[in-house]
Amino acid sequence: MPSCSRICGPTKVAELRDGQVKEYAIEPEQFGFKRCRLEELHGGNADQSAAIVAGVLDGKKSAARDVVLLNSGAALYVSGKAATIQDGIGLAAESINSGNARQKLSQLVEMTNAA
Repeated sequence: MPSCSRICGPTKVAELRDGQVKEYAIEPEQFGFKRCRLEELHGGNADQSAAIVAGVLDGKKSAARDVVLLNSGAALYVSGKAATIQDGIGLAAESINSGNARQKLSQLVEMTNAA
């Protein structure tokens, strides 16, 4: 299974499929992403982090969005919802671009506040 993907450099992957472990590395460029500096991903305080999340959900192009897409793509691949990481990235981008991701977050916030 792919590990948490980084946009700052290569990510080592150990994937278990059909009883076999396959090890490889993925690079951000394989998926059309540019590398970034780690500092570009730091959120700071709660307000700054919330602004970054809002930007990602609004479709703002950024290193944060690229990380979300790459990690979501890997998660969708591992879960079997996508045939490849690239397909998963496409599904994640579609969810963000359509507003579905923002709607789900709003629902989660409402449920959490009601509890």
